[in-house]
Amino acid sequence: MKLETNPFDRGSGEAADYDSWYDSPIGRGVLESERRCVVDLLAGAHRPWLDLGTGTGRFGGTLGADIGLDPALSMLGIASRRMPTVVRGVAGALPVRDSSLGAVLSVTVFEFLPDPSEVMREVARVLRPGGRFVLGFFPRTSAWAVAYEALGSDPGSVFHGARFYSGDDIAALGAGAGLRPIGARSTLFEAPGVTPSGKVVDGAQGLAGFVAMSMARPSSE
Repeated sequence: MKLETNPFDRGSGEAADYDSWYDSPIGRGVLESERRCVVDLLAGAHRPWLDLGTGTGRFGGTLGADIGLDPALSMLGIASRRMPTVVRGVAGALPVRDSSLGAVLSVTVFEFLPDPSEVMREVARVLRPGGRFVLGFFPRTSAWAVAYEALGSDPGSVFHGARFYSGDDIAALGAGAGLRPIGARSTLFEAPGVTPSGKVVDGAQGLAGFVAMSMARPSSE
């Protein structure tokens, strides 16, 4: 399996710098707001859970995911301290058996994928019937997506080449893979650079900085 170049895999020093941002007041607020946004969408999902694009394991570790997968070795070195199991791999060719997972979690990963349709099909393949995919993303109309797009104008930025999606875009990708929507929540209503209040609301709000959508593989196909 070929592992493509990853913009977040730039050595252990940069991985540590990326991870340490979550220890700042804003970083802690973002992590907690996103955790609260996602946790109820995972409630009751059968095990095991895979955190797809786990990075340094901050999110998957906080939510209790069983496996973290990422192509970036520098990130996985840190994630291994927080996750029971970490695996190097790519989202478009998951090293997981068919129908073997109760849930897949993926937070702010689809923005960086070369072929999100392929990845959605892979997620549907590895989920058990009735299994859940909880996907967190920056809505393209939000101030957060606009700010990250501006950073992406720098070829040296990790956001260079990133693509941002609407809730309708994500739902359409899921439908194309046979996944049905079952819920959504939104948070980060503050501007980037402002410590989040932690407010979370039901539904996919286009002006929220972060939206989590839950989709399920049908129990009978």
